[in-house]
Amino acid sequence: QLGLNPFLGGNFGRALSEMVVDIREQRVSYGLAIVEVSSYQLEWSHDFHANASTVLNLTSDHLARHETMEEYRRCKMKIFDHQTEQDWAVVPIQSKALHPSTPATLRFFGSAPSDTSIYGCFTDDTQLHWRSPNNTWSLDRTQIPLLGLHNHHNIAAALLLLQGVTSVDVTPELCLHLQPLEHRLEPLLHNGRLWINDSKATNIEATQAALSSMTTPVILLLGGAGKKGAQYTELLPYIEDIVSSIICFGTSGTEIKQQLAPHLTEKIHCDLVIDLSSAIQLARLQKEPRPILLSPACASFDAFTNFEHRGRYFKETIRQQDTE
Repeated sequence: QLGLNPFLGGNFGRALSEMVVDIREQRVSYGLAIVEVSSYQLEWSHDFHANASTVLNLTSDHLARHETMEEYRRCKMKIFDHQTEQDWAVVPIQSKALHPSTPATLRFFGSAPSDTSIYGCFTDDTQLHWRSPNNTWSLDRTQIPLLGLHNHHNIAAALLLLQGVTSVDVTPELCLHLQPLEHRLEPLLHNGRLWINDSKATNIEATQAALSSMTTPVILLLGGAGKKGAQYTELLPYIEDIVSSIICFGTSGTEIKQQLAPHLTEKIHCDLVIDLSSAIQLARLQKEPRPILLSPACASFDAFTNFEHRGRYFKETIRQQDTE
């Protein structure tokens, strides 16, 4: 909408080096680079400099590589290295451990603080609030097309990053026509049934966020290659009010069922099947046509190349079974 012709890539999509090649060979001119940088990449970086950067969260992920939360945090926080007074650092207000010591301009996102002098973009139960030295506005969150509080926090962070690299005033209209990315709470309607592809949920925290986004009871598909030591019981508070049944599948399916089943009420059925295809078929046979949410809380590597492969398989299998 702002005419910046951005390059989108990094850890997500095209490699950043491809942007350099495009520019050198005069294929295209970019006004902005929007880059996802993983902790693995930051671990070995020495001079990466972002004009506006953010760390969205810090959860117990990738510890097989980083070993400790302290080392994982250190790698993530390197994204703020080399920033200057002309740059912006955007961080979650409730996570003090992610507040960097930096000369950059600090802006915050998350749940709205009582101190209205803090600049950033915040949510409360019903509104998204923008606070800056020269611009304030609020937007009813029901007008945002993306589901879930976590998505609204992500939008807040994105708006702040955008403000950090452009002089154009950020307005609520930028939020009104957003569409979910593939495999991230992606709604699919087939034969009057709602399926939700959240294959990107490769850990427990992501599935918690997905369940928090639901407004009607769902059938939950859980499984895949779970991370060592994963505590699936952490899902229970999120399951109790919004899940009508659970179908476990894949390499970690048995472990997930063993952890969850003893704590579930009689109203919530918990079944175990061998693979995702079987989970889809069993979900389709449920008597009540509730929405079906694939939010696996596990990596995909037991059966798929990556979460994108798993998400595409999910969608293709739904379509194929619809035609059978």
